[in-house]
Amino acid sequence: MLNKALDKYAPVVKERVKRDRQPEWYNSEIIYARNMRDTYNALGLWSEYRFWRNKTKQIVDNSKKNYYKNMVKDSNDPKTLWKCLHSLNPKVKNTPYELATENNNTTKSKKCIADTFDNFFTSCAEKLREQGSYTPVNKADFSNLSKFVKNKLHKHEKFSIPPVNMNELFNELAKLDINKASGMDNIGPKILRLSAPFIASPLTYVFNRMIDTGIYLSLLNAKVTPVFKDGDKLF
Repeated sequence: MLNKALDKYAPVVKERVKRDRQPEWYNSEIIYARNMRDTYNALGLWSEYRFWRNKTKQIVDNSKKNYYKNMVKDSNDPKTLWKCLHSLNPKVKNTPYELATENNNTTKSKKCIADTFDNFFTSCAEKLREQGSYTPVNKADFSNLSKFVKNKLHKHEKFSIPPVNMNELFNELAKLDINKASGMDNIGPKILRLSAPFIASPLTYVFNRMIDTGIYLSLLNAKVTPVFKDGDKLF
């Protein structure tokens, strides 16, 4: 429901971003010269355009020269100096190595390499299932585990989930890190944070209903299987 409202009233707009962060040598003088160059280019005034094109290149070259000169001059420790040198000579990304594919073939294509890895990781679980080298969860024997847990719990001890408080939920939504990825619902943390005053109340109701009824969203359902690590293997 929230995704439908977002698609209708706040649709995603694609916008071309040249660069998220400009280099430190990029200054207001360069911005002005580039704007003048682009303006005369759009107007078709070629004489003025050529002047500002050459002027822009000259300003950029001088700005870079002064910036790197001062950086080397102010490098008081090896770390800063190496940072300066690496910025002048950035690492070149190597092309991927050959990857062996099916039928003893090899490929250097980035797409083929990505598809090969994707096919492997998406099919390995199914291959293990076909080989029958594991015990399905619905056929596993957890009687020893249940007995062990019951022996550790006292009769007067009870496990309960307290109801969700709307103010606490609102505070948690307001603290979300907007730089994190979206969850399984494809709703980004920035949207949740901005819409917190409007969705805190309905979300509180939904969460408390799930706690009261014991019925949770299918996306949140999972089967947890204990895995033996070390110690006495009782079960």
